[in-house]
Amino acid sequence: MAEYLRFTADEYESVARACRPLSLNAPFRAFQRSLVDALLLNHPVMAARIAGLHEQQVCLLLCHLKDQRESPSERPIAAADQAACELSFQEWRTIAHASALVALREDSLPSFKGRFLQEIAHAEPGLAARLARLSEGQVLALYEQVKAGKRWKP
Repeated sequence: MAEYLRFTADEYESVARACRPLSLNAPFRAFQRSLVDALLLNHPVMAARIAGLHEQQVCLLLCHLKDQRESPSERPIAAADQAACELSFQEWRTIAHASALVALREDSLPSFKGRFLQEIAHAEPGLAARLARLSEGQVLALYEQVKAGKRWKP
């Protein structure tokens, strides 16, 4: 039996919008968790629906979204969001340090963004407040850029 997914136009748009800053190269379960986190605040019903998908359905969604990406050079974080943060070298180091700590720990906080910002807030509360304006997906994209050794330049 062939697998398929059905979304209304609004549901699909919310999923597509939430996926824009996400890496589509992650393993399917990591992608599913990231998408659920990105949808949770503004679209909790869709987040619950995505969380309930089984492996084949997640893979189907992931493959579709990969096909829909316009270009491989698409930037995961919008230029306006980057300009709003304008990270100094010291702030970048703080983010890199927080990224390493988040990768080592498994906290009970409900979202990746919460864990990440909590680590940053220990060193630089002002930076954490600025980064809190970013979506869950954008924070995850920033984290992925740090892990890949790429500096986030406005």
